[in-house]
Amino acid sequence: MDERLNQGISVAAFVRLAAKQRAVEAIQLDRPLCLSRRDDETFQAALAEPFRANEALLQALNQVHTRVKRDWKAPAGAAGELTAH
Repeated sequence: MDERLNQGISVAAFVRLAAKQRAVEAIQLDRPLCLSRRDDETFQAALAEPFRANEALLQALNQVHTRVKRDWKAPAGAAGELTAH
């Protein structure tokens, strides 16, 4: 859509395009998701397990924690760095 704005489309065309794109998004959100039996079993197994952050996520969170300074105190018993369980 941005490249069309650079080409000088009319406001009416822009509004029609934006409305059409939003309508497509809304329709896609309303469609049911169909999984294969294997995918459903994998999905259900993932939901049944507690969330475990992988190493990449832990590193990213630690980077944010060291870069962003806030008046925040860790809950009692919490470690200073984020670690995997």
